[in-house]
Amino acid sequence: MKTTAGGRCSKKPRTWAGSPCHSLRVRALACLAVFWPIAHGLSATAEPADAPIGSTGGDQIVWAYRHVAAAEGGPAAWRFVFLLPDTDPRVGWSRPFGWGEIAGEIGLTAVRGRHLHVIFADGTHRVYTPDRSTIGLKLPRPVVPVALAGDEQADALFAVVPRHVAASLLAGESDLETELPAVRSNEPDTSDKPTAPPGDERPARGDEALPSRTRWPDAHYVLMRFADAQWHADRPLPAWFDQREDIHLTAQAGAVELICRDPGDGPGWVHARSSSPAADWSEPRAIDALSTGDPVGFFSVKGRPVLIQATTGPDATSCRPVRFDGDAWVPGQPFSEIGGASGAASIGVHFAALGDRIVTTWVGDDGTASWAAWPVDGGRPIVARQPIGPLVGGATVAPGTGAVQTIIAYAVLAIIMLTVFVRRKQTVFRPIVLPPGYRLARFGPRLYAFLIDGILFLPACAYGFAQPIRRFHFDQALLWQAAVNDPAFASELMWRWAAVVAGFVVYATVFESVWGATPGKRLLRCRVLNERGGPCGLVRALVRNAVRSLEISLVTLLWTVMLILLTRNRQRLGDLLGGTIVVEFDAAAGGPPPPIGNSG
Repeated sequence: MKTTAGGRCSKKPRTWAGSPCHSLRVRALACLAVFWPIAHGLSATAEPADAPIGSTGGDQIVWAYRHVAAAEGGPAAWRFVFLLPDTDPRVGWSRPFGWGEIAGEIGLTAVRGRHLHVIFADGTHRVYTPDRSTIGLKLPRPVVPVALAGDEQADALFAVVPRHVAASLLAGESDLETELPAVRSNEPDTSDKPTAPPGDERPARGDEALPSRTRWPDAHYVLMRFADAQWHADRPLPAWFDQREDIHLTAQAGAVELICRDPGDGPGWVHARSSSPAADWSEPRAIDALSTGDPVGFFSVKGRPVLIQATTGPDATSCRPVRFDGDAWVPGQPFSEIGGASGAASIGVHFAALGDRIVTTWVGDDGTASWAAWPVDGGRPIVARQPIGPLVGGATVAPGTGAVQTIIAYAVLAIIMLTVFVRRKQTVFRPIVLPPGYRLARFGPRLYAFLIDGILFLPACAYGFAQPIRRFHFDQALLWQAAVNDPAFASELMWRWAAVVAGFVVYATVFESVWGATPGKRLLRCRVLNERGGPCGLVRALVRNAVRSLEISLVTLLWTVMLILLTRNRQRLGDLLGGTIVVEFDAAAGGPPPPIGNSG
């Protein structure tokens, strides 16, 4: 405090930390600390570790899906991913749909070619493709089948439905929800003749369109075939099928195989086959291999039916494949290396065909979705356990909120920037000294200079990433997917990226500390100085260029531009922390750019 001649006291301008420059740097660091969790945390809430998983596949593709928590009061949402037979395991699964784009209670799924058919619990039937060409195509006829299977060779979809439901489908009836009978009773039927399901005693509309049932006059279930975007009656099921439970279905080239369980004192699990709509069903044969455990999957691998048996319990390590060789069921070797840290899949395990392999998906006891591929005989995996990248972790899905979250993040950022940096008082921004003939560099020249430097440094960047880029045929999506699914490859890319960033920092630091400008800035007649108008020096150049490696990311690029445009001295965060400014030659002064002194 000083006393003036008039006896009054005058106070020294106050600053938050003793010096205006120190105060500003503290505020810049505080802004960075506050904004970073805002930018990255608004949409990142933990997914429940007990989210179930499922899969379905065929010769051309396998799909996997996992439940995602939806918005409160909204329908259940799902993430679907797919894998092709020739996909590099490091690339792994691709996600064609956004989070929550498939919503509803899923009943059954099946693959026809590369098309994914999803039948929801309310009977809604939708078709999805990997290229999104028919995403969510809703078919006009709702249906809730007992079992569902795709036939890739016949380009058809087969479903087992009660007889009156089949008649309703063929008659064009669209509202079946209130008319669906109970599929079957859990109690064994002790009567001499199978009892029709409730509601089947009424005359079925469209019954004349059903196939003849002279061979099975008491059949109550029909095999429907979906082809050419509509359902067709294919063949009835025999009377012995009516009281069966746990139906599993598969189809190849028009031949349909099914396995089911007898709820009574019968042989347990039985197998039957029908080679065509005109052919009789074979007599049900007991599956002796299932005497020690129930099936958890049934599909065809290269024309041969294969079932997956859980031999001892829900533990995934107890599963084994059982192949049908035409005369008998032949057990394979138990699957190995399935499960989490404890060796068990704590939240279910699913099996599906992919070409000549069996693909397994499961959720480990740590909540991580994983997959592996085995030969059809089981044993050691062809592809060892790997995480399913798009189904690992995730976010709580609220459809349509992504854009809102982004707007909120940038609105908060703008408020912080306006309150912290757009202060044009001398107590906040340290006075600078501009050398004669120079002025503060505008945004345009600084941007062009950075682009020129980037082009000059591009060969070094290409050299660093040449090997992984060539490995994935210059496909950025495949490269990114491989990094998501392969931790070792992701680590390799991170080290390569760190080397490239460090190289650019060294490049810019050397040029700015020795010559005052990079080649790009020199072409645009720009210089980097300290705030007193002298050369920036090694330390200041290193600080400003090290911070720039964070500023040029997509998340922070907007606020980097805002800092340059709105701050008093047109300084980005690296300039504020390093105590530097960027100047350009003032053409209005005339003559060549004057030399920079060694002040400061």
